[in-house]
Amino acid sequence: MQLIFLLLFTLAVLTLGSVKIGPFSLRVYMTVLMLFFLIINKKTVSDKYLSINNTYIKLFLICIVALGISLTLNGGLQEYDFFIMCLSHYLVSIVAYYALDRCVKCESHIDSIVAIISIIVVFDVIVTILQYQNDPIGWGIGIVFSEESQIELFTSYLVDHQSFEGVSKIPGIFGHPVNNGFFLAVATPMLISGIGKYNSKIKSLFYLFTILMSLIALILLQQRSAFFLVLIVLSYHLIRSLVNNLSRLFLPFTVFLTVAVIVLPTYLVDFDWSRLTSTDNSSRNDVWKIAYTFIINNPIFGDLPGYNKVALYSAHNVFIDSLINSGIIGFIPLFILYVKTVVDSLQIMVKTRDVYARVFSYSVLICMGMGLFHNTSYLTGDVIIFIALALMFKAQMLTKRNQ
Repeated sequence: MQLIFLLLFTLAVLTLGSVKIGPFSLRVYMTVLMLFFLIINKKTVSDKYLSINNTYIKLFLICIVALGISLTLNGGLQEYDFFIMCLSHYLVSIVAYYALDRCVKCESHIDSIVAIISIIVVFDVIVTILQYQNDPIGWGIGIVFSEESQIELFTSYLVDHQSFEGVSKIPGIFGHPVNNGFFLAVATPMLISGIGKYNSKIKSLFYLFTILMSLIALILLQQRSAFFLVLIVLSYHLIRSLVNNLSRLFLPFTVFLTVAVIVLPTYLVDFDWSRLTSTDNSSRNDVWKIAYTFIINNPIFGDLPGYNKVALYSAHNVFIDSLINSGIIGFIPLFILYVKTVVDSLQIMVKTRDVYARVFSYSVLICMGMGLFHNTSYLTGDVIIFIALALMFKAQMLTKRNQ
């Protein structure tokens, strides 16, 4: 029963952030239920021998407090929707981290969570392809999972197919193209854990096929950082698997994958590779120049209200965004948390022989990498970052226990 509740919670926090009942989303309601469950059942679900490091949560809380203080002093508290972010993002991520820490007891539990994530990936890929082809069904499903601010835009696509602007505009079931690419990029490496080992050939082939479809969806999205970061970690895993002779399936799959990824988007749909292969970064450079001015003039607490009056969108970099939002006060704890995450994940990726811990380290590193090019990061409190972190450490602890 505990595992079923954990799986439902995972499904809700990853997909139902925009589906509201009353003032709050279903994700918030499920988070509150999970929080009460963890408090009431603290003695029965905790295991001191399997408890993972909570240093990350402590650092994250320091980041939140520092951000709140700076936003209060620079006048950006309401503009940032700080208290809404605390409830709908930061609290959700913290509870998710502790829920996985407390409730995951063995590798089969991790397998079940990865299975839920794979189902979400398959559903999102189908919706993404439908939206790319401007199919009304795809946009209809997208509306159900969208923020209120996006519904009017998606409805216009649904009513008038000619209004769709094409690539890099596909939200899937995540309300925004960047969020869509971010989820697929982080989730895809997790699926490697379902290949081989104790799984049947049918299950292994399902996960291989899902990875393939996810890569095709990332190409259609043309989110460059998401696509290339996934390619890097998959290539690393392939090379390491061949060196250690760990996977017979991965080599033929990679040959098939290379051909399919190049051929399918070209011949199945009218595809334009221009954005994916473009090196033009002029618009982002312009925003960074604006950000630099505000950072120099307001180094201690930042100046979010002033920046938003001039810039059209965020700086698309976790560190620059942090300096704008909260200055040095918020930047220092965030930088420490970021560096610690990268160092710990790299150590697990390079040193561990356990596939579970390693594939989740890939996901964590992709989270950190995308934060350099987008505002999806610790700053936005994306829950999948904390799911990947918790699963990485939990897998590592389970490996140590079984040795």
